[in-house]
Amino acid sequence: MKKVLSIVGALVVLGVGVFLYQQYFGESNQGYPNKPKVVEDSKRIRTFIDETDEGLDIYYLIKKEDGTDLRVDNVYCYDVVAPDYANENFIRFRDDKQEFVGLYNDKGVVVIPPTYSSLSKVHNGMLYGLKDAVKDNIGRNGDRHSVLLGGTTVLLNTKGEVLIEDMDTPNVSLDMFSLKLTDEPILESYYKSYKGVNGKYYNFVELEKYFEDFVKNDFLPSTKDNKWEKYLADKVITDIEIKNENVGDYMRYTKDEMLQTQKYKVVKAFNLATDTNEEVCKLVYDVNDWVASVDEEVIEEKDKSIYMNEIGEWREAEFPIFELNVKEVHERQTRSNHFEFYRNKKGEMTLFKITIRANYY
Repeated sequence: MKKVLSIVGALVVLGVGVFLYQQYFGESNQGYPNKPKVVEDSKRIRTFIDETDEGLDIYYLIKKEDGTDLRVDNVYCYDVVAPDYANENFIRFRDDKQEFVGLYNDKGVVVIPPTYSSLSKVHNGMLYGLKDAVKDNIGRNGDRHSVLLGGTTVLLNTKGEVLIEDMDTPNVSLDMFSLKLTDEPILESYYKSYKGVNGKYYNFVELEKYFEDFVKNDFLPSTKDNKWEKYLADKVITDIEIKNENVGDYMRYTKDEMLQTQKYKVVKAFNLATDTNEEVCKLVYDVNDWVASVDEEVIEEKDKSIYMNEIGEWREAEFPIFELNVKEVHERQTRSNHFEFYRNKKGEMTLFKITIRANYY
C-alpha cells in the first residue's frame, strides 16, 4: 500500500503494439460485445519526427510495391507537432496547401483524394469524412487555434465510397466494430441505425447506452451478493481519499488489500448507486473517447502489444474505456466515486480502477 498525492488525470501507458484489431467489414457478428479479429500490421507505413537545425522535420515513409520508399511531407497533424500514425494500414495526409485531407494505403497509393475538410482514423474498414466545413480561429491572443465549423459528415469505406450520406459526428461514440447490416433497423435500446446509400441499414452499438445497460442490468445487480468481484482486474487499482485538510490525498490499495480492508467503503458506494432517489445519488455514464489510457501497471506485460499501438496509445476503438460516476448528492454539493472499466480482449468488461471519496454526507 502506498500513498498517492493529488491524483490528476490518467497515467500514460507505454507499450509496443504489433497487431491491429479488425472485424472484417460487412461480416455478420452474432451477439454483442464481440471479439475483434486480428490482422497483422504490415509495418509499411512509418512516421518520423527528426530534429534539424531548421527545426522539426515531420514526414512519412511508405513502402511501395517495388520496394522503394515514398516520402510524404504533407503530413496530417491533429495538433501542432502531433502527426498521424497508421491505423489498419492506412494513414491520413493533407494537400499541398494544407487545407484538405486524404488517405494513403500501405502501398503508397492515394485511396481517398484530399477533398475532405477532415477524416477520422480508419476503424473496421470505415472512417468519417467531413465535407465543406469552414475553418475558423477561436481563442484569444497566443491561445488561438483553428476549428472547423459546419459541413456535412459522411461515412466512407477505404475505397472512398460513401456508405452513409448523413452521419452523426464522431463524438456520438459508436462502436464501429459492432456493425450489423440489415434490411430493417435494429430496435434494441443501445443500437443506432442509419440507412445507407445501398438501401441497407447500418446498425452500430452506441457505447454510452450500452454501458448504461450493462451497469443497470449486469453490474449493479451483481453488487448485491459479491458477484461484482468477478469484474475486477487482477491488478485493479483502488484509490481511497484520506480524511484530512487536503483535498485529493489518497491511499492506493492492491486488489487483495482492498478486498481485505477497504471493501466496505466500496460497497457503500454500491449502496448509494442502487438508491433510486435522485436527491441522494445520481449516476453518470461516460465513454472516454479522448486520449485515454489504462494505468500501465494494470496490464500484464504480455498483453500490452494487444491493447496498445506502436506509439503506446491505448486502442480505444477496439477496447473502449468506460466510467461510472456515482455522485452522492447533498443539497447543492456532490461527491464523486469513480468506477473505470475497459472492454477486454474476450469482449467482456474489466473493472480496472476504483476511486472512492473520503466520507459520505
